[in-house]
Amino acid sequence: MMQAMNADLTPGGLQIGSTGAARTGGRVPDPGSRGLARLGLLFMVGLLAIVIGFQQFGHSAAAGPGTHGGPPTGAGADAIEPPQADQALIMAKLAVKFGPVMPDPQSRAIFVAQLDGAAQSPLDRFRAAIVAGELLGNQEARTRLVDVDAKLPDDAPLKPDVAALLGVFAQPPQPLDDADAKRLIDRHGWFGQLAAVIGKSDTDPAREKLVGGGATLIAVFGVLGLLAAVAAIAGLGLFITAIVLLATGTLKPRFLPPATGGSVPIEMVCVFMAGFVGLKLVALAAAAILPASAVGPLTLGCQWGLMLIVFYPLLRGMTWTQTRDMLGLHARGRGGVLGEIWAGLLGYLAGIPVFVTGAIISVVLFFLWDLWSRASGGPPAAPPQNPVVEYFASGDVLWIILVGALATVWAPLVEEVVFRGALLRHLSGWMTPVLAAVPTALVFGLMHAYPIMLMGPVIALGFVFGCLRAWRGSLVACITAHAIHNGLIVVLMVTVVTLVG
Repeated sequence: MMQAMNADLTPGGLQIGSTGAARTGGRVPDPGSRGLARLGLLFMVGLLAIVIGFQQFGHSAAAGPGTHGGPPTGAGADAIEPPQADQALIMAKLAVKFGPVMPDPQSRAIFVAQLDGAAQSPLDRFRAAIVAGELLGNQEARTRLVDVDAKLPDDAPLKPDVAALLGVFAQPPQPLDDADAKRLIDRHGWFGQLAAVIGKSDTDPAREKLVGGGATLIAVFGVLGLLAAVAAIAGLGLFITAIVLLATGTLKPRFLPPATGGSVPIEMVCVFMAGFVGLKLVALAAAAILPASAVGPLTLGCQWGLMLIVFYPLLRGMTWTQTRDMLGLHARGRGGVLGEIWAGLLGYLAGIPVFVTGAIISVVLFFLWDLWSRASGGPPAAPPQNPVVEYFASGDVLWIILVGALATVWAPLVEEVVFRGALLRHLSGWMTPVLAAVPTALVFGLMHAYPIMLMGPVIALGFVFGCLRAWRGSLVACITAHAIHNGLIVVLMVTVVTLVG
C-alpha cells in the first residue's frame, strides 16, 4: 500500500508525515498546498489552450519530414516538385496495386473517390486523374484533365503536363516521348512514373514494379484482419467479464486516491505542458536558422528531454520512494512486474470495444461534417489526415527509427507518468478514479496533433489506460498497454510502406 504522505510548505521545504491518514480514512493529501493545486489547474487549462493552438493551427518544423513537398496550389508556382510522402500518396499506391485484383469497376471507383476527396488543388486533381485513368479508363482521366486544364491560367507551369497526359489518354493513345516522360517523373514523382507506364504490358519491369503485388497485399491484410478479428472477439469477452466482475464486486480497484489539498502532481502536469510548448517554440526558431533536413530530427531528439519530468517531485523535496508510490511506478500485485505486464495485455484487449467505439464516433463526426459541407454548397470534406502516416510514408530510415522509438518507448513512459500517474491521481482527489479517467483522457487526446475528428480513438484509449490505473494502482499495466498499441501501429505502418514501395 502506498506510504501515507502529508505535506506542508515551509521554509525548509516539504515535510512528509502520516498524520492525515487517521483523519481521511487512509487517504492523505499529496505534498504541496491547496492554493498551488488551484493555481495549477488554472495554469493547466491555459497551457492546454496554447498546446491545442499549436497542434491544430500552428505549423511545427517537427511535424514531419516534409522537406520535399511541392507547392500548395500547383498552378502559378515557379516550380512543381514531387508530392510529399503522405496519406494521399499511400492511398494512391494501394489503389493502383489493388487494381489488377479488383475486376469490379465499382470497387476501383471507391479508391478513386477517396483520392478525389483528398484533392484540394489543381495539382492534386491532376495527379488523381492519372490514377483514375489507370483504374477506370481513359475517358475518366480525360474528363478530369479537361476540367483541370479549363481552370488553369494560360501561363501555368502545369499546362504542358496536362497536354502531355491528354495525349496519353486519347483515342488512340499517344505514348509519351522521352522528354515528356522525364519531365513528368521529375515533377510528379511516383505519379509521373505511373503516367509513363500506362498502356504498357503488365510484364514490363517498370510497370510491374508499380502495379504488381496486389495479391500479396491482400494476403497480408487478410492475415492482419483475421488477427484483429480474433483480438476483437477476445477483447469483447474480456470486456463483458470485467463488467460482470465489477458489478458483483469481485474485481476491486487497487488505486488509493489521495485526499484533496496536494499540488505536486498537477505541478508536474503544468511543467510538462510548459516544456512541450517550449519545445514547439524551439522547433519554430530552429526552422528559421537551420537546414530543413536537420530541424525535425533535432526537435524529436530534444523531445526525449521531457522524460526528466519524472524527477520533478524530487525537486519539491520528495524522496524517490515517495515519488514512485505517488506515480504508481511499482508492481505490488501478484506476479510482480510480469504480473502487471500481463494485466496490461489483458486490459488492452478488454479496452478494444471502447477503442472501436471511439473510432465509430470519429467516423460519424466526419460523415456529419461531410453532409454539412455539401449542404452549405461547399466541396466534399477531404478525408482526415493522420500526421503519423507522413513519418513512415517518407521511407526515411532515420525518421522511422526516431518516430518508432518515440512511439514505443517515450510515449508509453512519459505520457503515462504525466497523465495517468500525475493528472489522474490529482483529479482522483475530487472524484472517483474511473470518473477522473474521463477528463484525463480528454486532456491526453487534445495534447496530440490529430485533427479533432480523429481524436475519438485517442481519447478512448486514454480512458482505457485510466481504468487500468484505477484497477491495478500500478502504472506498469498502463505503460504496457500503451506500448502494445503504439507498437502495433508502428509494425502496421512499416509493413504497409514496405509493401507499397
